[in-house]
Amino acid sequence: MLLSPDVSAGGSAGIAADSWLFDAASDDVDTHCANLGRWRLDYDQISSGAFRGTFTEVRLPGLQVFRETTSQKVRQYGLLGSDSFGIALPWNTQTDINFNGACMSPGNVIACFDAEVDMCTPPEFELRGVVMDAALMEKTLAALQIELPDGLWHQLRELKTDAGAIDRVRQLLIYVHQIVAQTPQILGDIAARQHLEDNLLSEIIDLLPTLQPCDDLRGGNARKRLVERACACWPDRTSRCRSSTSARASAPAVAS
Repeated sequence: MLLSPDVSAGGSAGIAADSWLFDAASDDVDTHCANLGRWRLDYDQISSGAFRGTFTEVRLPGLQVFRETTSQKVRQYGLLGSDSFGIALPWNTQTDINFNGACMSPGNVIACFDAEVDMCTPPEFELRGVVMDAALMEKTLAALQIELPDGLWHQLRELKTDAGAIDRVRQLLIYVHQIVAQTPQILGDIAARQHLEDNLLSEIIDLLPTLQPCDDLRGGNARKRLVERACACWPDRTSRCRSSTSARASAPAVAS
């Protein structure tokens, strides 16, 4: 994966001599998108104020580890790249991320299985994760006889998972970026990068069977919360929404 950074509009980018590390920072949202390389994403800044974004990518032999920060609320849409599989962890878990018409719950993960990306992220947001070839991941899962829940391919999904499994992935991502910040020369050795990749793949493969889709529209309480969130966007209609919700709650059941 070769990135071709554009830093003409206020920013900086650096690539290690052997191209295993890419590190960029920008104060322009369009330049930040250009720094994402083969990720064919566009960002629309939603909140007001100066933008600041950073993007760090560690290129291992068969996958990429990334860390991204954005200072303003943005809508992100597009593709991670042709036939890509990505799994990402919101790092500041108490902030609201919106996609598929709902707010993401703290502690869950974002998975993109060869799908389009379209989500809104809050100010001062940080995302860390791993991207790899979707066909390779599918082949690996088939060889290990691991079945994913139905409906995950070709979608961007919020997923619940085992807390212990996700914590192990989180600790490895912390370790990767500690190396980048403190002792990057360690990853100058291809054998060290391969060893790190093997550890990441092992934890991700352990994580995948624990993934469970989140269905925010399944229960009545969840539907009520969704209506209330929608009404909050239209203050003059809040009372009307509340009366409508109350009317539905008090309506007698119709015999079938």
